[in-house]
Amino acid sequence: MTDDTQVTAPPHYAGDGTIECRRAQLSMAAGYDRAACPSCVAHWALTAVKYLWRAPLKNGLQDYRKAREYLDYIIDYMEGEH
Repeated sequence: MTDDTQVTAPPHYAGDGTIECRRAQLSMAAGYDRAACPSCVAHWALTAVKYLWRAPLKNGLQDYRKAREYLDYIIDYMEGEH
């Protein structure tokens, strides 16, 4: 794999080869926009998805823990602990 491919299309974000993580995130972000969600909540949710998406092919448990951390940010924010 070339360095350019690692930057533009790393395999851990390729999914099934039909839907890439960034495409799924674009779709997801549109829903957050329609719901008028705070940008920080959208960012944290999209970041959690990124870590969940890549976990099996990149950092495994570490990525799952990172995803949980970002979900906790959302929960804390929604519970008024911001």
